[in-house]
Amino acid sequence: MSASQLLSIIDLCGLIPCTMSRICEVCGKSYLRGNQVPRGVGRRVVRRTTIRQMPNLRVKRINLNGTKVKVILCASCLKRMKFEAVKTKKA
Repeated sequence: MSASQLLSIIDLCGLIPCTMSRICEVCGKSYLRGNQVPRGVGRRVVRRTTIRQMPNLRVKRINLNGTKVKVILCASCLKRMKFEAVKTKKA
């Protein structure tokens, strides 16, 4: 399978093609940036350290139109996909 065929399959399925790692290919979720603020005596702020909270990503092989494709998913998208699969089987 060529790269152009793979990209066309990804476009048909609504996946976000990303070359960067640590990004969900379904919803585009990436890291959260914030400050860790330790307190000294009383409520006095001693320093601020920037922290990055990373998403809970999983690498899964999904069968798309008869071809298996590796997809990086966050845990919430994986949970939603499993729920929708069970929902469609019941209907």
